[in-house]
Amino acid sequence: MFSFGKSKHGAGAPVKFDFTIYVHALEPWPAPVATSKAKPLLISWARGTQRHGKTKAVMPQTAGNDLRCRYCFNEAIEVPATLYKEPGANNNEATKFKKKCVVLTVVETSDKGRQNNMLGTTVIDLSEFANFNATEDRIFTVVTNQGISAAVGDPGLVVTIECQWKKKSGGAKVPRSEGGQSFVSSFSADTSSDFTPRTPTATTGIPSAENLVQEQHVAQQSTVQEEVHP
Repeated sequence: MFSFGKSKHGAGAPVKFDFTIYVHALEPWPAPVATSKAKPLLISWARGTQRHGKTKAVMPQTAGNDLRCRYCFNEAIEVPATLYKEPGANNNEATKFKKKCVVLTVVETSDKGRQNNMLGTTVIDLSEFANFNATEDRIFTVVTNQGISAAVGDPGLVVTIECQWKKKSGGAKVPRSEGGQSFVSSFSADTSSDFTPRTPTATTGIPSAENLVQEQHVAQQSTVQEEVHP
């Protein structure tokens, strides 16, 4: 267990994690009426005002005369974050952290790569995935316009989220599983701490976003206030 003490804000002391968000695919999405009309999409991301980036723009994948298509990105987003333990949390329970969100936006681009239209958004709360060393497959519903929703329903962003805890001494990371595709079953714990990791739900394979959009982590109704940390 990890003893983090208390911060001046009344929450637990800061705990540093490295998150990797593997962005696999966006589906379903309305297929272009013709190949010549297809436009590339990219995923832009932001965590607060200081950390942001984007994937490469990709073209859609369609199947015959199907009215739906899929965008495959297959890119990794590295997001370091410092989380704070919720005040008053029971040390005998799994550690809960204050929210810290990453906003991902679906952006339509021109052939020359200029960003044109923001077509949809989803939000990932990193605190839900804070653990020593864990990997979890998830699908996040993308909130988009009525035209897209009417055509294909709720699109889903298929991702794998990997979390690594940084040890205090030298900022070293806990070694992760090979390939970042499975949970770590054992680790060395500091017995002087009060940090109890949550046990994530393991999933098998990457599910289809069209058939499985189980949870919404959309928080556009509230503004996320971020503190900038190294």
